[in-house]
Amino acid sequence: MTTFPAAVTLFLSIALQPTVPAAGFQPSSVHIHEHSNDVQFHPSKLATSIFQRTSPLSAALEHIDDSNMNHLLFCPDKGRPRSVLVDAFTSWCGPCKLIEPYLVNCATNHSGKLSVLKYNVEDPNTKNLKVEMLLQGVMIRGLPTLVLYHDGKPLATHSGAITENELNAWLDEHLFSKIDTFEAGQELGGEVAKKKVPGSKNASAKRGFVSMTSQFGSDDYMLSNV
Repeated sequence: MTTFPAAVTLFLSIALQPTVPAAGFQPSSVHIHEHSNDVQFHPSKLATSIFQRTSPLSAALEHIDDSNMNHLLFCPDKGRPRSVLVDAFTSWCGPCKLIEPYLVNCATNHSGKLSVLKYNVEDPNTKNLKVEMLLQGVMIRGLPTLVLYHDGKPLATHSGAITENELNAWLDEHLFSKIDTFEAGQELGGEVAKKKVPGSKNASAKRGFVSMTSQFGSDDYMLSNV
């Protein structure tokens, strides 16, 4: 716990309060005492409350669950892009929040060629989606995880935080450089390509990677809610 002098009491009391009630905000992160010149500030509680808020950026992206998974992902409707980028996330995942602006830019820059879908792995209405992805060999073991699809088939996955330049290079490598082949109807083939951060030996060592094993267990997460 960090104690600040009275000079910053007013600043913190105003700056740390949202203009409108925000989901997940915890007023207990800041304690101002009536008979004290100090304000007690709990950084860990504040960080949790910030990351639990609903990001306005997510409104620019589509959300996928059991009700729309077929016409958005596995069998895209006529007129929709055949290529899809799925972002597996949760509301409490810090690195997921960091990469969201890049995904918004991606959806905007490649409109008509690539759709970007947000997949909340804690949504109770994603049981069938989890099973379908598992049957395709896609397992979400950490966050954030990006899964690239074309014609309902997984092409590549990326786990952990990623810069915008790295995201664009990854999409070029696994999708745009091969789009002519895909459009010609040739078999995608092979297993899902998994890109790892250079030098990492395991999931826990990846940059900006939140392991799901500590939350759900390493073996039964995908079916835990079925």
